[in-house]
Amino acid sequence: MSADNWAVCPKCKLELENIVKKDRMKAEKSYGKVTSDEYLSLISGISNKETEEQEKTLREDYEIEMDEFGLFSVNYSASCSECGFKYKYDYIVSIPIDINT
Repeated sequence: MSADNWAVCPKCKLELENIVKKDRMKAEKSYGKVTSDEYLSLISGISNKETEEQEKTLREDYEIEMDEFGLFSVNYSASCSECGFKYKYDYIVSIPIDINT
């Protein structure tokens, strides 16, 4: 069965942002203590991580429907093939049906 959508995983995105933050702190601490080539290499690595488009590893599956009894339901699930993040949402409500209108 194929996915309804593929997206960037919010957990993977946050993890990458934390890595970039740590790398930036490491580069700042090394300024003046390493050669200019080493410093530029650190900065270049950070820039590459920031501009690189993240892979769409979050599989999204969803279904919205109403049955013949007036039950309206929304089912959504998401799971990341990279980090294992998962989320599931289910909602169901009985819609009042007035046959006099």
